[in-house]
Amino acid sequence: MESTVDIRGLWYDGMSADLLVLCEKKEYSCHKCIVLPRSKLLRAAAEHPRKKKKGKTVIEIHRKHAEGIEHMLWSMYESNPLVLFEDAKPEAIAGTFKLAVQEDLKALKEAARLAMLRLADGKNGTIDEVSILKVIAEMRGMGTKEMLEKADELEVKWMPKAMKNPISRKMLSQEAIDRYFASVEPRKKTKRPAEDGLEDPTPPPAYRPKSDPHEERFEWPEDVY
Repeated sequence: MESTVDIRGLWYDGMSADLLVLCEKKEYSCHKCIVLPRSKLLRAAAEHPRKKKKGKTVIEIHRKHAEGIEHMLWSMYESNPLVLFEDAKPEAIAGTFKLAVQEDLKALKEAARLAMLRLADGKNGTIDEVSILKVIAEMRGMGTKEMLEKADELEVKWMPKAMKNPISRKMLSQEAIDRYFASVEPRKKTKRPAEDGLEDPTPPPAYRPKSDPHEERFEWPEDVY
């Protein structure tokens, strides 16, 4: 039976903390009795602690977990995991989902899953192309019908912007680009719900197909892909 004691304050003030979790230059004050029983990752790190700091046992977590470790630790103090992602960045949501799966934290996994679905519905505020592509990849990796459909929706919404951004453009697979172009003509005839809120559904000039009336004499540049 889970405890009903409200321990949220311990996360925010760090009172009586006896464990310091380090990850990618960030420090998190925690309590061994709260976090270690729930995480194989933390228990493994605690077997090889660093020197104590201010009376706290210090453990270090690999930087590959940097995007999810904070929300995972926070969730162990928070009674309502849904509030964890109210202002979270997309990469933090994806990183937390990965950790939740790895650590078998079912409530956190479900909260992260719902947060990703909210992204597809445009309910997570301002986000950028690079971050959203990371989340799309994570959603596709889940393999469920619901997540694959939402990943498709996100891709339709963000592909025009992602192709214009030099950084995010490098992250796009040829398959994703081809899939987007294949959907351009059908979507001109029948607008799909996934396009709600799309500012400019027209592909940028460097990516328009030769048949596109916007650019009748367009020649493909050598560095498109």
